[in-house]
Amino acid sequence: MRVTINAGYAAVCAVLASLISSPALHAADHAPDWMQALKAMPVPAHDEKADAVNMYSDLHVTLKADGTVLSQERVAYKILRPDSPHAIVSVPFDDRQKIVDMRAWSIPVQGKDYMVKEKDAMTIGSSVDFALVADDKTKRLQIPAADPGAIVGYEVQLEERPYFQEAEWTFSEDVPVREATYTLQLPAGWSFKAFWRNHAAQDPVKIADNQWQWSVSDIKAVKHEDDMPPFNALAQQLQLQLIPAQGEGRVLASWRDLGNWYLGLTNDRRVLTPGISQEVTGLTGTQTTLLGKMQALARFAQGDIRYVAISLGIGGLQPHAAADIFANRYGDCKDKATLLSTMLKQIGVDSYYVIINAEHDVVPADALPSTNWFNHAILAIQLPASMKDVSFPALSKHPVLGNILYFDPTNEFIPFGQLPGYLQGNHAMLVRADGTELVTLPVQNASTSGRARSATLVLNDRGQLSGQVTERLTGYTSFMVRSTLQKTTLATERQKIIERKLADAFSAFSVTGFKINNEADITQPLEYEYSFAADKYAKSAGDMLIVRPRILGSEASAILETTDKRENPVEYVSLQKDTDDFTVSLPAGYVADDLPAPVDADYPFASYHSKAEVKGNTLHYTRTFEIKQFMVPADKLDDLKKFYRAIYNDERANAVLVRKDH
Repeated sequence: MRVTINAGYAAVCAVLASLISSPALHAADHAPDWMQALKAMPVPAHDEKADAVNMYSDLHVTLKADGTVLSQERVAYKILRPDSPHAIVSVPFDDRQKIVDMRAWSIPVQGKDYMVKEKDAMTIGSSVDFALVADDKTKRLQIPAADPGAIVGYEVQLEERPYFQEAEWTFSEDVPVREATYTLQLPAGWSFKAFWRNHAAQDPVKIADNQWQWSVSDIKAVKHEDDMPPFNALAQQLQLQLIPAQGEGRVLASWRDLGNWYLGLTNDRRVLTPGISQEVTGLTGTQTTLLGKMQALARFAQGDIRYVAISLGIGGLQPHAAADIFANRYGDCKDKATLLSTMLKQIGVDSYYVIINAEHDVVPADALPSTNWFNHAILAIQLPASMKDVSFPALSKHPVLGNILYFDPTNEFIPFGQLPGYLQGNHAMLVRADGTELVTLPVQNASTSGRARSATLVLNDRGQLSGQVTERLTGYTSFMVRSTLQKTTLATERQKIIERKLADAFSAFSVTGFKINNEADITQPLEYEYSFAADKYAKSAGDMLIVRPRILGSEASAILETTDKRENPVEYVSLQKDTDDFTVSLPAGYVADDLPAPVDADYPFASYHSKAEVKGNTLHYTRTFEIKQFMVPADKLDDLKKFYRAIYNDERANAVLVRKDH
């Protein structure tokens, strides 16, 4: 049972009212009594930027003995700003869900009520990225007369046949919620186990035989802020494990139960065919080591199998057969994992599905087993005992399997042996026939991802700066740039990447050379080599030249320099370590009269160290910027602000050069 009370947060927020066709208006249909009663209710506390507040939210879920789930949801908002996205009802559905009824009303500040019905809704196609075919759709219904001061609301009834008897209730939204209620009706003899997230545990009220109700009030909005954790990691939620009467229903009592079900979907999928076998032989024939063979197969799955999703019915969860994936040369994440697992088996290497969420902190360590936590699939590759001296950042020691290497064949730019930053540290389901479990993926050292920049430059007495720069990008940093480079092969467009870097540093410059190295070889750092000349970089003041030792690049951030108080933690996608090493030959006759003071800012979440010094006739500037934790909690944001301000000041600090013969 997949139940979402905020039928509108993720999908509705991104929808512009202009995309929805104007519905027919039914001015004679009065809003129901439950909405009329809200006119006299106080509005919950909110900030001045809120576009609406949730005045009432009620979800009633009934599980029938045959496994069918009936749900009725009522939601109402008071509109505070024009063009509020909360005036759009958005209801996703697929082939296992049926919209029984859907209608909405508005109570304007003045004038008659309005009503719109399901026939006025627009049906939108699949929301699955890169989907070739999918059966999920969304019905969107725009509520008319949703001007500031109006109350808008809707009722939606759904019928569903879920794969498992499970339920979740997310009662947080992007606006404050005054009151929310959840009612659960179970068949005779059924019970439940509750798991609360980001909210204190609360006992339900039993209102009838096998019927329970939970109520919450004054729920703060999950405010959108840059670089915040995912909404699903911050939202307040109740997850319910439904426990059937003896011998009834399909229940997830443990991760093993969920794993066994998933294995049932995959048992006949990893069948080796002559075509696949021949491909494996061709890919590995020139490799002299088992590791080399594994790397060759991994690269094939990454680069030669195009990412395309086909999500029809159970196909949204079940991988396609390896033979079909290989023949078509495309598939989604679970398909790529399936084909690679099949190919690895031929060279004597076992591997296991890992079902994961591709965002940090969405799956809590103490989560109850559920299909709703996950949205991605990768592999855990069991390294043979003979590979004793292998060391990879994504390697983990398992008490039963020994050394396992986590690998994501969907990401074509992360080399074998590493994980993209967005997967590191996440809790995931390791699917094994002898005991599926929730595991934690490795967190790689920050030094495995980042940028190392070095420059050898010359400053003349007219203030012109010129020379050569090399940038070496690794890990997640190189992944982001390689993704950008993939979108164009035009040299002029690619050079703009460097021109934008230089434009941030210099008012006038010219690029005198540019080259990209190792673009296709993801096992090597991506490398930029470029040269430039920048006029009037140093400012002249009498017999002095004023120059900024931090030549290129910025690590500062203005994320916390806002008038609004930050409410959410700051989250980084990847740990990283960036270094700069600039050597500037000074013009003849000049010496350093004043240099910026060294900076040493070190916090548990990040560090920054810089130093400017003169050695002989050269100005030497070095710095290191390191992100050490994925998340900076809200109570440490003042420290983060101090950290970025120290970087800002250092990046703008100047050195003063004076002619020594004056």
